[in-house]
Amino acid sequence: MTTTTPLPLTTTFSPPEACMTDTWFIEYVSGINYYTEIITGTNTSWWLSLGPTKTSTCFPSGYQTNTDFYYSPGVCPSGYWIAQETVLTTGTETETRGTCCPNNYQAQTETNLAWYTHNACTSYNPTSTQVWKFTKAGTTSSTTRADGINAPGISIRWKEGEVVPQTSTFASSTSIATAPTATEDPTPPESNGGLSTGAKIGIGVGVAVGGIVIIALLAFFCLYRRKNKSSELSGSENPRSEMRPVVELSDNYRPAELQASFARPVEMDGHGQQSDLYTRGLQQRWELDTGPGKF
Repeated sequence: MTTTTPLPLTTTFSPPEACMTDTWFIEYVSGINYYTEIITGTNTSWWLSLGPTKTSTCFPSGYQTNTDFYYSPGVCPSGYWIAQETVLTTGTETETRGTCCPNNYQAQTETNLAWYTHNACTSYNPTSTQVWKFTKAGTTSSTTRADGINAPGISIRWKEGEVVPQTSTFASSTSIATAPTATEDPTPPESNGGLSTGAKIGIGVGVAVGGIVIIALLAFFCLYRRKNKSSELSGSENPRSEMRPVVELSDNYRPAELQASFARPVEMDGHGQQSDLYTRGLQQRWELDTGPGKF
């Protein structure tokens, strides 16, 4: 392989959509990849590859194939992640080397494969019922089998102290990382399974406020009941200065009457003697009234 001077790639490159979705059937003969022709023979190899025939549009400016070209310092394109990463230390310098692969792809582990130079990434699906759709010699076709798809990889490097944000990193490891298969969703970063500090503070404040509200409601309820009870007691007690209730007579009570046979008034005998009283020389005459009984 030819070593060339690395180029910097400090901005995120965005490849066309076809580079991340189209699948091609490639035949390899004597170091040549055939996209648009069907080659038959015992010395041919074939594979499925991600991306269109003009792969130059799928790479950042200045990228070279069939070499060990890399960007330094460099960042992965949009839709890629660092599938493989190694750290090299020479003297006092530390350099990190990474292989950028499309999301859901992993780095090739066998460098002697015919497609390794152009396709440093792969995604394998062991399911025998997996349906693969691809373009072969300009015609869309499909096959059902346990197989995989290869994809171009982009090599980047950066040294310690170089501030190059790896914002497109899907996963990171110092060894070969296994990406999800083509039929699975990307595995999200693992979490610690606990609540964040902000969430814990929010829960604590909420519990404290709720407790204060409940205590205030209970205090108000107790005061309200005590006030009502005091009002009822004061309204039911009779003051000592109140008069005793009037006793009413029974309906069967009747006033007493004098007997009809009560003694009639006594009359003096008309022939009785007169009694003369003398007082101071004056003679007064007292006679009893003979009329009806008067007293």
